[in-house]
Amino acid sequence: RVYPILAAYVADFPEQCLVACCKENRCPKCLVAADEHGDPLNSLIRDPELTKEILERRRSGQHPVEFDEYGLRPVYKPFWANLPHTDIFLAFTPDLLHQLHKGVFKDHLVKWCLDIVGETEIDARFKAIPDYPGLRHFKKGISSVKQWTGTEHKEMQRVFMALITGAVPSRVVIVTRALLDFCYYARLHTHTSESLDGLENALAVFHAHKDVLQELAVREHFNIPKLHQLSHYVQSIKLFGAADGFNTELPERLHIDFAKEAYRASNKRDYEEQMALWLQRQEAVFCRTTYLEWVAERAARRTEQESEYDSDSDAENEGFDVVPVVSQDIIHVLAKTAPHPRRSVQHLETMHGAVDFLPALTLFLQKHLPHNHSIVPGPQDRFDTFRQVVVILPPDPRVSELPKCLRVRATPEVLPSSSGRKPGSPN
Repeated sequence: RVYPILAAYVADFPEQCLVACCKENRCPKCLVAADEHGDPLNSLIRDPELTKEILERRRSGQHPVEFDEYGLRPVYKPFWANLPHTDIFLAFTPDLLHQLHKGVFKDHLVKWCLDIVGETEIDARFKAIPDYPGLRHFKKGISSVKQWTGTEHKEMQRVFMALITGAVPSRVVIVTRALLDFCYYARLHTHTSESLDGLENALAVFHAHKDVLQELAVREHFNIPKLHQLSHYVQSIKLFGAADGFNTELPERLHIDFAKEAYRASNKRDYEEQMALWLQRQEAVFCRTTYLEWVAERAARRTEQESEYDSDSDAENEGFDVVPVVSQDIIHVLAKTAPHPRRSVQHLETMHGAVDFLPALTLFLQKHLPHNHSIVPGPQDRFDTFRQVVVILPPDPRVSELPKCLRVRATPEVLPSSSGRKPGSPN
């Protein structure tokens, strides 16, 4: 028999409040007062046993004072009441999508800056950002966008600090940087004591300078429940690990798979039963397909083993799985065919301004091929010229499991000017 223990509960804020049996103007994790969400306080964590006792007393007809003080709602039989070794209030995990990206950043920080600068100026600054590989260009600004995704929030965060600099007072820049620092620290895939200190310091800097928003009449108060949730991030990360493992952004995609596509497959009348039947059939097809793929893969693996190993080696290596090693080397990618082949050294110096090309190439060869003295570049040599090289860096496990791609672009060829000055040369 298996007895699972509920350790972590992933949900958005309204669902957390419902499960915690508290009102939505209260914190589902601690006993902070309803009007103190904007203060950096260390309130007591809710006690499951005490909460069950108060709810039971309320159901029996009593009127305990703690029921209103703790902001409880009459949910008398929560599902977690009899689960062993479960503290539902500690089990609530950070929600990066709704609390940080959509909540604190998009719904509050961006709105505050729009109120200070104005939609026209912010849109003009977004439009003025030049195209750059790897950066999202909001060509129409942001004020007209109605529906945002988590990816778009992250893309906006990458340029938002530089975008508002010079348009808002310096203390607003400090507030913005503090919240963006918090967002980036919270998104890390791995944490150390230094990163958790950075998380706490970023929140402390925000609280120390947030008064400037009241001075500018942007906010009357900071009694924002999602802002208060940031104070619980460090504790949750210490208990359960990096917050990206509990982000609701991943299951958010299931709204499309399990709701929107199922609804489109119905005739739009009495659609609940049709949606359930469609999902059941999709699951059956998926299970059957997975089984067939497993059978085919197993047969292919068996055939490969029989062709590579004899019976003795098979017996020795039975049950041994080879773990693939992911390369951590830096990879350089060039086009298969050079767009400008066999260019002379004089052409590179004149048209591209690469006046130190030969000395730089000589030093490069001496550094990377120290024992090879047969390759000595000279002015008589010719070289293929490429427009760009793509550098693929190994992934940083603290940030992402995906490799990072950088593009190094060559200085384009420039025809001689009428002034006689060489292109690419200093004035």
